[in-house]
Amino acid sequence: MTRPFSFTGLRMVFFCALLPLGSCASNPELDLMLHESPQGAVYLERIPDRSFQAAHPIRIDQDTITRVLQGILVKENQGLLQNFLAGQSQAISAFSEDEVRYLAPLLAEGLTRAAVDQQIGFRLIRSGSSGAPQSESAGSGASHSPGRLALMETSRGSMYAYGRSLYVTVLEYHVRSERTDSITKANRRQSDHTGLTDRTLSFTPESVTRPDSYRGKNATKTTLVIDYESLSALPTRTPALVLPPPLVNEASPQRSPSLAPEAGRDAPLRLLQEQMNQKNRELEDLRRELQDIRRQMREPATAVPAPVH
Repeated sequence: MTRPFSFTGLRMVFFCALLPLGSCASNPELDLMLHESPQGAVYLERIPDRSFQAAHPIRIDQDTITRVLQGILVKENQGLLQNFLAGQSQAISAFSEDEVRYLAPLLAEGLTRAAVDQQIGFRLIRSGSSGAPQSESAGSGASHSPGRLALMETSRGSMYAYGRSLYVTVLEYHVRSERTDSITKANRRQSDHTGLTDRTLSFTPESVTRPDSYRGKNATKTTLVIDYESLSALPTRTPALVLPPPLVNEASPQRSPSLAPEAGRDAPLRLLQEQMNQKNRELEDLRRELQDIRRQMREPATAVPAPVH
C-alpha cells in the first residue's frame, strides 16, 4: 500500500529547493577566471543583486586603474593607550607596488569583458614562513622545510563601473592563516575573518571621491566610490606614502650586529619616561594640596575674642 506524501515531506522538498537560490542571492557566482597565479587571481563574477546593471563593458585605461589602486589607503584603528605610547597610526597604501602592477592590467581587461550583471573580483596572496615548529600530526607529505609553518596573507575585493564612477570594495585585507597542508586545525591561527575590523579605508586625493549619495544599496562600509574621469585629469604625482611591509618571519627576528638601532629606540623611551615622571610629580603635588584642604575643613574654627569696650 502506498503511503500518502506527508505535509512535512513537502516542506522539506520546498526548503531544499530554496537553498541554492538563497546562496546565489548572497554570494557572488564565479563566471570566468581571467588570470590565476601564485600571486593571486582576477575573475568575472555575477553581481549578487540581480536587479542591478553596471556600465559594462567599459574601457578605462590601465594608468587610471593604477592611480585608483595607488590611492586606496588603510589605517590601523588604535586605542587611546596605543596612541599615547606610539603616536597615532599613519594611513598607508593598501597595495604594494608589485600588487598594483599585477592587478591594474587585469582589472582594466576585466572591465572590457564584463557584462552588465558582472563585476571584476580579485584576490591577492602573500606568502611567508614562521619559525613555529610544525605539529607531528601535520603529515610527512608537507613540502615545507622542517620546523617551519607556511603563512599566507589573503586580500580580496571587487570592482565595477556605474555611471562615471568606479566602485571598489575591499572584502578581506591581509587575512593571515597557516596553510592547511602544513598544520592541523588546532594550530591554525585564529584571526579576524576580514582583517578590516580594526582598520579604516580611505582614498587620496579626497577630492575625487563621491559623496555618500552615490553609494547605493550595494555598497558596504569598505566600498570606495571614485570619480575616475576627474582622477585621470589630475596631474600625475608620486605620493609619499608608506607601503605595507613584506610578510616576514615573526617568530625568528634577525639580530643586527649594530647597536645604533637600539640607541635610536632608547631615545623616545627616555623621553616618554621623563614625561611620565613629570606627570607623577604633578599628581603628587595635587594630592598634597587636596590633603591640606581636607585637613583645614575638618579643623574647628577658632573663636575670635570680642573686643573690650
